[in-house]
Amino acid sequence: MFAEVFNRAVRGQGLTRRMSELEGKHIRLCAEELPWPLDLRVVGSALGAADSGVAPNITIRGSLADLRRVAMRTEDADTLFFERRLCIEGETQTGLLIKNMLDALDWNREAHLRALLPPPLASLAIALGRVIRQRRSMPAVPRR
Repeated sequence: MFAEVFNRAVRGQGLTRRMSELEGKHIRLCAEELPWPLDLRVVGSALGAADSGVAPNITIRGSLADLRRVAMRTEDADTLFFERRLCIEGETQTGLLIKNMLDALDWNREAHLRALLPPPLASLAIALGRVIRQRRSMPAVPRR
C-alpha cells in the first residue's frame, strides 16, 4: 500500500526519471514505532513490495516523525544522521543516491496534476489553484 501511495504521489515529478538508477535495489525502512519493517524494491521508475526474507541493499531507521521530516524535506538527512536520529546501513553508494534524490526533489504541482488527471480536468485544477494562490496573496481588505 505504501508503494502505491508513493508512486501516485510522485507521478509527474523529476524523481521518477531518476528512480531507474536504483533499479532492483531493495530498500528497508524501519520506523521505531512500527513492529515490522517496510521492504520496498525499485522496479523501473516505481516502488513495489520486496520480499522481507531477502537482505536489503540499504536499511534506513528512525522515528516516524524523523522519516517524515526527511521525506518532506523539512529537515536535512545529514543533520538527523549526525544527531544519531537517523541510521543508514548497507551500500554506501545506494544510500548517497537516495539522499541526493531526496535533496533534489522539487515538487511541481502542475506536472503532478497533468500526470494524474485527464487534460481538461488538469487544466481546470491548475487554473483554480492559481486563482486560490492569488487570492491568498492579496492583502486583506478591512470590513466596515
